[in-house]
Amino acid sequence: MTKYVGFLFSKLHSIGSRSEGPEYFLQQKNYAEVPVVKGTTLLWKPDPELQKLLGSIVSIQGKMVEGRIQYEHVEQGPPHL
Repeated sequence: MTKYVGFLFSKLHSIGSRSEGPEYFLQQKNYAEVPVVKGTTLLWKPDPELQKLLGSIVSIQGKMVEGRIQYEHVEQGPPHL
């Protein structure tokens, strides 16, 4: 498992469709935006673990699969990058 640190934010995707919902991203120190895969929630529902930490620096433990982070654990990160 790898540790990723950055700013967690979301964007709406599939706007206007039945599966409209949040898509999560981790903005890293180099300003790269890496998508974060939701846990077991449905496409149109927010992920409870990620939703409560939106807009803050987080530390994510997980693995990179096809350019997306599949998280195992997410927590409030250090106050600065």
